[in-house]
Amino acid sequence: MTTATSQGEAHEVAKENKKAIQARNLRTGVLFTAPALIILAIFVFYPAIQTFITSLTNGRINSNARRPAKFIGFQNYITLFQSQDFWTDVKNTPSSTRCCTPRSS
Repeated sequence: MTTATSQGEAHEVAKENKKAIQARNLRTGVLFTAPALIILAIFVFYPAIQTFITSLTNGRINSNARRPAKFIGFQNYITLFQSQDFWTDVKNTPSSTRCCTPRSS
């Protein structure tokens, strides 16, 4: 390590050491969080994005048809929000949840 002959040089060395420590801490943090982020990407983010993309097509998940899915945009959502069955389900969900969920003391 170099010896500082003036206060300015000592301050400069301290700044360089601080930057090196910050870079090492950043690298360590990224290495520790990378496995969790990779797992989240594979098992949460990718399926969620793929589901949303599929919802914008007329494709069926359980269909054996070999026809390719056609992009229809938000038509599935428009049909859903215009359905009376959907709004009945939305109204019934809170009461069903209250009825069937155990209460905590």
